[in-house]
Amino acid sequence: MKEIELWADSFHEGHWACEHLYNIHIKKKLKVIKYFENGFIPIYEFYFDKEILKIKVYGSHKSWSPIPKKIEKLLAWGKPDFLAYDPNLKKILFAVEETAAVPTGNQALQRCERLYGASRDNIPFWYLLSEFGVHKDGGIRTDSIWPTIMAIKLSIKNITPSIVLHYSDIENPEGYNFGKGVNQLFNALYK
Repeated sequence: MKEIELWADSFHEGHWACEHLYNIHIKKKLKVIKYFENGFIPIYEFYFDKEILKIKVYGSHKSWSPIPKKIEKLLAWGKPDFLAYDPNLKKILFAVEETAAVPTGNQALQRCERLYGASRDNIPFWYLLSEFGVHKDGGIRTDSIWPTIMAIKLSIKNITPSIVLHYSDIENPEGYNFGKGVNQLFNALYK
């Protein structure tokens, strides 16, 4: 059995991520078992032809001791919403930031230090961002181009993927169930 730890900003975010992976696995008609260790720690066991992948969710980074050094180093750049950690290899496999913050001001830019910190350590990073948002004046605006430009430049410079994915559409600004971003993110992470 291969074990991966999903370190998340909260149990809710870790469980949310695993539920998306769970849904993909079920659609492929593959077996998955989910349960809660000690009544509150989400555990998912994904069965493949020749392997079982066990994902254990560690919610709220600060609640666990000791925090693996690699995770501690990444968190110094800001807390991604969740990251996958291989405890046997002592390696972060990827990190993800998703934001429901209105993308029309500087909120989207305030999270770019997480993207930068991950890229510095060659950790693949996905930033899930609303493409359309309601501005404080009530109008619809698109997100800032700078997170996407930064991701492209970091991907080239550090030869490690830094990817910005968008959800929502003009009729449904800030709506997770619209646009392609959420599905693209979890299909990529599932693979």
